[in-house]
Amino acid sequence: MRKKHFLATVIIVLICTSAMAGGQKEASNKLNLFVAWELPEVFITEFEAETGIDVHMEVVTGLQDYKQARTAKIGSGESIDIITTFDDERAEFLRKGYFLDLKGDLYLDRLISGFGNAVARYAGDEIPGISFEIIMLNCWYNKDIFKRVGLEIPQNYQEFITVCDKLVEAGETPLVQGGKDVWPYEQELFLCFGNTPVDYPDWKKKLKNGEMKWNEGYLLERFNRVQQLFGTNGYHIPNSAGISYDQAFILFAQQKAAMWLMGSWATEVMLGSEVKTDFEIGAFAPPCNDAGTTGAVQMGSDSRLYSILSNSKNVENAKKFFEFMTRKEIATRFADMNKTLSTIKGVEATSLPAYADFARILAEREGIPFMSFDTNVSQAKSDTIQALALSIKTAKEVTDAWQAGQEKDNSAGN
Repeated sequence: MRKKHFLATVIIVLICTSAMAGGQKEASNKLNLFVAWELPEVFITEFEAETGIDVHMEVVTGLQDYKQARTAKIGSGESIDIITTFDDERAEFLRKGYFLDLKGDLYLDRLISGFGNAVARYAGDEIPGISFEIIMLNCWYNKDIFKRVGLEIPQNYQEFITVCDKLVEAGETPLVQGGKDVWPYEQELFLCFGNTPVDYPDWKKKLKNGEMKWNEGYLLERFNRVQQLFGTNGYHIPNSAGISYDQAFILFAQQKAAMWLMGSWATEVMLGSEVKTDFEIGAFAPPCNDAGTTGAVQMGSDSRLYSILSNSKNVENAKKFFEFMTRKEIATRFADMNKTLSTIKGVEATSLPAYADFARILAEREGIPFMSFDTNVSQAKSDTIQALALSIKTAKEVTDAWQAGQEKDNSAGN
């Protein structure tokens, strides 16, 4: 989903040079974290008290600021053991040996299987790191409206459209979206073609060698679905381009729409909003799959995946820290403090809206990583998604732009 940056190339060189030095003596009582998100200090303190390991945590927030600082930090030769890694770099970093493959570590058995599978798919079935919280694509829905209209949770895309039609017939608006911020439109996009990695596991390879094209066949048909979702009168609250992300939740909370396609991260705005719901909120996995086919759910850690550098002086200490943080009792407290879903089996984040539904999704659905795109396709997505949602451009015009970006990326060897 993110562009490839020159900084990523720089850090590759620096990590490689540092890693080649290798062989440093284990510093038995130290652990150095250089991360993009602060871990609660209480857990650091408890880990230090239990193990006698002295933990130093340095935090730099913001993707670009963090990557720049990480490049400088590694280039300086300063000791670092655990870093934050991002979607667009994990597979390459693992291939080139810049950080450890964690596969086989016993604490990984504590991970929810769907999340473990999703992370592994980033990097050819290797485990490039660990996260203590999980995000996933999702559809929030008003259980009271569904019950009143006599609706069941849709299990495939065709059933989803049927649900939308029945809601319209009953005088209800099916969907709301916060298009003013543009990026929320991606939720409808992934509803329509989010099952591509299941239907075509080698979809990226096929796009690179020309066997698949964005503006033909399977993918064009999926973009036609996006056009249908936004173009069908009555499916969305009008003027989505004037509705912000936060306002979309407020309209959902006010029962102006029966569903809101938005990821699990929306719990933050729900819990922080002054507007409270007087109905039961539910959640279901976006039914990206066609009738008769297997559905999955895109999930991952976004930027909150922690990886151990291969030249770490304190590998065993880093693994001890991961073991500590993945204990059920610790993970439960972590999830409660951060108001997030946990990656650890058996952790019940009961303070979150629709937690029981999320537990069901995690138990029933295969986890796949978030779809990501190379530089020029990502730019085409940014340039065209709003035009498609507002019917300024057709699905064919939009996919022509995506395909042009794909061909640029192919020529550049991205």
